[in-house]
Amino acid sequence: MKAATSPLIILASFFSSLASGQSEDLTKYLPETRAFNKVAASLPELDISTPQNLARTRALFPNATKTVLTPHNKVIENIKVRIFRPDTIRAVIMQIHGGGFCIGSPEQDDGINDAMARACKVALISVAYRLAPENAYPAQVDDCETILAWLLKNSRSEFGVDKLILSGESAGSYLATMILIRLRDKKVDIKNVVGLSLFYGSYDLSGTPSLRQDTSKIFITRKFVSQLKETIFPTRNPEQLRDSTISPLFASLSGLPSAIFSVGALDPLVDDTKFMAARWESAGNQTTLRVYPESPHSFNRFPTQMANVANNTVYKWINNLLR
Repeated sequence: MKAATSPLIILASFFSSLASGQSEDLTKYLPETRAFNKVAASLPELDISTPQNLARTRALFPNATKTVLTPHNKVIENIKVRIFRPDTIRAVIMQIHGGGFCIGSPEQDDGINDAMARACKVALISVAYRLAPENAYPAQVDDCETILAWLLKNSRSEFGVDKLILSGESAGSYLATMILIRLRDKKVDIKNVVGLSLFYGSYDLSGTPSLRQDTSKIFITRKFVSQLKETIFPTRNPEQLRDSTISPLFASLSGLPSAIFSVGALDPLVDDTKFMAARWESAGNQTTLRVYPESPHSFNRFPTQMANVANNTVYKWINNLLR
């Protein structure tokens, strides 16, 4: 008699199939990754519990990155954007920075945005959306939606191309998915958005198991995420946070473009990425999942070989998409 297959084995097999194609042996980079994790764990813990602590946390992220391309700023419908234009432009990437809605700026992403624009031969436009708590949610979603709607109408005249790709990290990945779902639900034609690159996003704001069980001390912690929720959603209980207009994991995901999901295995938000990738694929959308061993939140910004592999994998995915 054939033994019954464990649901956990089925689930593991499903995630393995999503991650197929990640053929490089990443274990050779683990010694370096572990060494850098120790350094990162010694950095000051992020804290936004008071206005003073929020100001100190924001000051931890300076704007000091040198770039090859020279970015310029533009104001679109009262929203500042920062643009990189290489000599050859095959598409436009709309990049949305992370920072839990409270931290970050396009300038702080100059290095990684410059590299992506050059590696993929795309114009890259980064959005200076309004930050919380000075600007209450959903101001951040509204600003990013405004820029995407503008690009859908003006990309050809502004950049000479129609194809658009959304890219985000952490809160930026959340915002990228939310604005695309919003515009789709408003019956806006989104066919020119051909793909999304999403690094370690938060998609269930009520908290997935990996976040609830997190004990790590590298960059973001369960305590820090709790502070974010108290700051941004002070009156909503967990069930309200699972509303599809707040947590995209619970939204209809049909009719959306190809996406690559990237996350570190030590990230408190690893379940968010795995669950969202599974739902994205189940909705009939082309899906690629990459999970990087022993890597924490924001690992792709570290000066490590694991970071290089993750970023180059995304560049290759984008270049294949634009062939």
